[in-house]
Amino acid sequence: MLLAAAILPVSHAAGHHSAAMFDQSALLILKGALRSFSYLNPHSWISIDSSPAGTAEVTRWDIEATSPNTLASIGLRAETLHAGDRVTVGIRPLRDGRPGGSMVFVIGPDGKSYGANPEALGLRAEDLKP
Repeated sequence: MLLAAAILPVSHAAGHHSAAMFDQSALLILKGALRSFSYLNPHSWISIDSSPAGTAEVTRWDIEATSPNTLASIGLRAETLHAGDRVTVGIRPLRDGRPGGSMVFVIGPDGKSYGANPEALGLRAEDLKP
């Protein structure tokens, strides 16, 4: 059950393309300012400016999410996130090291989480506040 929740956003994408470009064994936590939230078919996109733990340079990260229908089913709608919001995003990073990945969860500025339950992944909610 936990595994299914952890890969929910990726599982819908697997029907039309491979998720092989994402490192399914890694979970990277990004905190930063939301650049944009593109609520589009077939994939929505979240772009944030962030520096992963252990790095100093702030970089633009482009994160693939699933379709708007699937995002809406977990409560994430086009009007939920706005440019400039402080967010935390858990991703399966790209294998080639570029700053991008596949969304596992996103936590909005109000602290509400969408996607996989971070605590079910062994993370502490208080450490994830944007």
